[in-house]
Amino acid sequence: MSIGIFQGCTSCKKHCCLFKRVISSMYLYISGKECEQIEAEVGKTNNITILSDGRIVIKWNDEGNCPFVSRQGCTLGELRPLPCKFYPYGIMLKNNFYYLIRWTNICESFTDSNDQEEYDSLYELIYPGLEKRAFPYSENDEGNFEIVQEVPKMYLRK
Repeated sequence: MSIGIFQGCTSCKKHCCLFKRVISSMYLYISGKECEQIEAEVGKTNNITILSDGRIVIKWNDEGNCPFVSRQGCTLGELRPLPCKFYPYGIMLKNNFYYLIRWTNICESFTDSNDQEEYDSLYELIYPGLEKRAFPYSENDEGNFEIVQEVPKMYLRK
């Protein structure tokens, strides 16, 4: 990814895959296309499922980590789902508003540029469909993230 805010990620490549240590959710939301690409590469897996609301997710393994992480890092390579590529940012739904948030409790090599053009580049990566990638706010996550800004309305479906 060529977005400047992710330059520190090239040396780490691992912490973002240990999401259970980051958020209280037991899932990583992915798109139908991402599901198809992953299953084409690794075959059908019980680690990918469809929730009752129709969203597709990767479920954490028994250790609470992404099932596609090995000691060497992500086994999916360039097939990593967008939320993994998007890290340390996320989209959170809180009180019927969507927020761009930054996880603050793991990533050590990251420095935020506070550049609106780069934030817009992030939104464009997941537009349309941003709403399906948002995870619900949980009090259990307090202290692990900071709100960067409310997602501009132009990136939300009308």
